[in-house]
Parts: sequence; structure tokens; C-alpha cells
Amino acid sequence: MMKRSRIAAGLAALAAVAGLGTGHAAAADGGADRAGGSPAQAAFSNGSTLVPAASIHYSEEYTHAGRRGFLGSFYGSTPCNSGVLITGNVWGTAVGNISSFRTWSWCQANHRSGYNGTGDASGWWGGPNDYIGNWMNDRTLSVQFR
Repeated sequence: MMKRSRIAAGLAALAAVAGLGTGHAAAADGGADRAGGSPAQAAFSNGSTLVPAASIHYSEEYTHAGRRGFLGSFYGSTPCNSGVLITGNVWGTAVGNISSFRTWSWCQANHRSGYNGTGDASGWWGGPNDYIGNWMNDRTLSVQFR
């Protein structure tokens, strides 16, 4: 009994850290934007590719305001709020078509008009965003997460 309750307590603590049961997801990695670190990358999936089970779900991107017209999700292995800047490029039908988004895993997103986190920026926003704003509407080529 003692071993089972310690395992259960450990799993509950892990679930709390991971954000399970809170509408958020999580996992782990590390590396980018620190002295000597390698850039942390976010991958984009339009639903036609399998996402590794241990991945952190960063955001969902939509083609219309009001989070309608699902385009795809960003995911990766570096947790947000870790002091690491995470960058991912959009591809396929999402290129230049993002109008709204929803971040997960306590992430904030900064939509950029250039690839690899370059160009004009939307500013840092987290949670449900029903409209990206006139400045960046249908201009996103990459997204940064923190």
C-alpha cells in the first residue's frame, strides 16, 4: 500500500506540474537563447502528421477570426516559461493565413511576418485570441513562444 500511494502522489504531482486537468499540456527539453544554447524549435502540424506523445502543445492556429478554420498546431519539447525562446515556421495552407490562435501550456506567442522569428511582430499574447489584429492578420510566417 505504501508504494502504491507514493506512486499515486508522484503521478499527481507530475500531472500538476504538466498542467493536466487544467486545459493545458506539458513536457520538457531545454536549450535556446541562452549563452551557448542551441535554438529551441517548434514544429508545425496540420493534423496529417503524427505528433510525438511527449510533446508540449504550444498553440493552435486558425484561418478565421473567432478561432474558426483550424490550420494546425505548434508543438515541441522545450517548455514555455523556461527562459528559452522557441521558434517555429508555418507551412502549407497556414502560410500568410493566420487570423486567430489559442496558446496552451502557459505559453505566450509572438507571431512574426518573416521566417525564423524575423520581421514584424504581433507582440506577446497568451490564451485564446479571437483576432490577431489588423497589423498581423494573414501575415504570419513564423511564431515565437516563451
